[in-house]
Order: sequence, then structure tokens, then C-alpha cells
Amino acid sequence: MLKPTKACVMKWESQFDNYVIVENTINPAKSRLAYRGMPGDFYRGYHVAYAYFANDEILPDNNALGMMYYRSLGDDRTAALIMAEADTMVYKYSIGKNRYDQDANFIVYRAASIHLYEAEIYTWWAFKQNDLIRTYITNALGIVNDGSNYTISSSRSQVGVRGRVGFGGTVDGIKVSNVNYIHDPYTNEIKGYVDLTGNLPAKQLYLEEQILDERARELAFEGERFYDLIRVAKRRNDPSFLAKKVSEKYPAGQRQAIYNLLLDEKNWYIKYFE
Repeated sequence: MLKPTKACVMKWESQFDNYVIVENTINPAKSRLAYRGMPGDFYRGYHVAYAYFANDEILPDNNALGMMYYRSLGDDRTAALIMAEADTMVYKYSIGKNRYDQDANFIVYRAASIHLYEAEIYTWWAFKQNDLIRTYITNALGIVNDGSNYTISSSRSQVGVRGRVGFGGTVDGIKVSNVNYIHDPYTNEIKGYVDLTGNLPAKQLYLEEQILDERARELAFEGERFYDLIRVAKRRNDPSFLAKKVSEKYPAGQRQAIYNLLLDEKNWYIKYFE
């Protein structure tokens, strides 16, 4: 039995669907949520990638849904009572299996992984046209959110990596705009914003981070994450990118030591010949 980190679990539990923002384009600091939406990515998260269990039993879906709902209202006490004595476990390879089965289906590659690679490429693909820099950012968003890069038809079979799990389109899809809002991971309230107006490289970095988070949700426990972090850190020529992401999952007392260790790229690999 393996336990996912809290940071990993929050990749799914910080997802909100159908939320509504009343945006103040003149003063983004005054933008607010009109409707917080419902928390939790249940298609890929709870009872799919991971599960809560207590007394050697998997808790019903309603426990997790209730916990996330009350937590989104700021009622941490009720949320804690619902999950009293519960812990988390990796569940992706246990779906439909008995306790001592030895025939887990190990995933090598999936279409979603290839699509997200493609979106990552489109994020950085730019060309010059009439002395203007054109990008394929819209294509990247289409691949992830709703498949609209393939065809604008509403009856298209490809609905995007997020669209197929109910988090696509203009409402719940990942976004990159001039003004990008920062949300509280538990309540979804707007806590601030980042203004990227006129800053194309910053928009590309911002989108890359969101695609990387989407890969973390979609491909969790499939052996992809560390290599994703290596690839992006090398592309950015910034080992601190990987060091920060990995060290965050460690207890506070170990975090700085792990961060310092991973600043040296030599420590990213097993020293097989030593």
C-alpha cells in the first residue's frame, strides 16, 4: 500500500467545476466569485487515482464529496469529522481487484499523455508573420480543454484531455489570459491575480505550468512525473524548478536539505556505476 503526498492529492481536490467569476476588467483586484462551483476531480482523482480508507475499508464516495464540499464552505470542523481516522492510499492499480491479486495493469503510454506532450510543444511553438510573432497557444489550450484545435464542430469526437472528464471548455478549462486569477485551493475564492499583459514569455511559462499540473493529475502514479520535471527544468536551464517541486512534498524539517541536494543535477539520477 502506497500513500500519495498531500501535494499530489490537492492536484485533484483543488479542482472546481462550473464556477463563475464576476470580473472587473478595470480593477481586477475587485473581481469576485459569483459561484464557487463544486470541488473535486472525481473522474480521475478520488476512488480512481487515490482513495480514502479507514479500518481497512475504502470510504464511500459521499464521504470525500462531503468533506470537500464542507471544506469549500470554510467548515473545516465538519470536513475533519467526516474524515476522522481516514488516510489516503494509491488506488489506480487496485480498481476491480481483490486484496491479494497479482495482475495489475501497468500503463506504458496512453493517448492523453501524447496529447499533453503535443500541447506542451504548441505552448512554445512560435513563428514570425509580417514582422509579428504568432503562437500556437490556442492550439495547446484546445488540445487540453475541448479538442477544438481539431475541428470547431460541437459534435467532434475529440473533446480534449480535460473535456472528457467534465473540466473542459471556456468555463472549467485551463486558461492563460492577460489577467490570471489565483484561487484558494480549498474554497476557490480569488486570492489575487497575475497580470501578464504584453508579456508573451511569461504567458508561455504560465501555460506550461498548468499543462504540467494537468499531466500530474492525468498520469499520476504512472512513472511520468519526475521525468516531466527533469524535461522542463532542463528546458528552462533552472534546476531550482525541479528542486522546489520535489522538496515541497517532504516534511518541513527535511525540505531545505532536499531542495539543496536537488539543485545539483547529478543527484537527479541513480549513480548506477559507483
